[in-house]
Amino acid sequence: MVEGVTDNKRSSLTLDFERINNATLGFEKVFVVNLAERTDKRDGLSLTAALTDIKLDWTRAMRGSDVGDKALPLGVDRKEWRDGGIGSWRSQMNVIRSIVEDSIASALILEDDADWDVRLKEQLVRFAEGSRVDSIRPTMPHSPYGDGWDILWLGHCGDTFPERIPGHHIIDTDSARYKYYAVHNDETMPPPEHTMSWISGDLKRHPATRWVHFSGGPTCSAGYALSQAGARKVLLALSVGGTLVAQLDNAISDLCRHHTPWDAPEDIEGPPGYPGARMRCLSVTPALVSQHKPRGRRAADSDIEPIYNVDAVRDVGESPNLVWSARLNAQNLILGLPMQHQFVAHEEKGAMDYNLHIRNS
Repeated sequence: MVEGVTDNKRSSLTLDFERINNATLGFEKVFVVNLAERTDKRDGLSLTAALTDIKLDWTRAMRGSDVGDKALPLGVDRKEWRDGGIGSWRSQMNVIRSIVEDSIASALILEDDADWDVRLKEQLVRFAEGSRVDSIRPTMPHSPYGDGWDILWLGHCGDTFPERIPGHHIIDTDSARYKYYAVHNDETMPPPEHTMSWISGDLKRHPATRWVHFSGGPTCSAGYALSQAGARKVLLALSVGGTLVAQLDNAISDLCRHHTPWDAPEDIEGPPGYPGARMRCLSVTPALVSQHKPRGRRAADSDIEPIYNVDAVRDVGESPNLVWSARLNAQNLILGLPMQHQFVAHEEKGAMDYNLHIRNS
């Protein structure tokens, strides 16, 4: 287990990490997939990005009914797949294809209900320290997150350590087979009772700690980054030459879970259609990008999943695992008011003037 980096290495990386403070978070572009009729979602995310100095590239999502039968990959039966699932797959493939076509070195792909802590750029610097712990070089890599990665899972519903998945040894992180980077005393971590995670036992043993680790099997795709190499691998495996054996987020996760770079070739037994992708995938747990559930009609939440209670209303918006949710603090950011802690009233727990915090950080 890696506890951090030395002061000398940290100072040598300072210039590199400054690139994370740009409008695209150190990536070449930040894409968002959005259905044209969901103007409400575009309004919300556009405002959130503007308030936190992030530039978005919007791309139009497709409905499954707009995808021709001949364009469906092996494994997809239109009668068994939801229209939203097919549309989500093709929409993401369109973005990934554009990354390949335009030779984009790295890109972050967000869903249109994404949310993040107002301190996201600070969080990403700590993440970058972990993602580069094995690849610190005297010369500046192309990405502030290091070179050699295919996917960075920044937003997911849950992930676990590689030792916890079938075919790997289940051992404690204190004697882990794979290297982990621990971000201790993370002030942006939610209280333990409000932390949603698949590694809750590890979080109890290491309170207020966020982990950067090889991906074990993340679900959901609220926010993930692809390098150029990673985009090519995903486009090949999930469209050009593969078999789509699961919904998009699980299919990408399978590329990480079944073709890990640390396994010997003879150990690879992934699902059919994913021949030797050998993805290098890194996750941060708990995730830094969350799926926001807004105040209003619950039936408006998802464009993929079926809605069962169409009359239900959510009185207060929520974003799992985010302390200073950017969406929930939109009015405070506009008016220059202290940030509201999502889980504890700001009168009770150290609310802080965000502008002052940024100036002093």
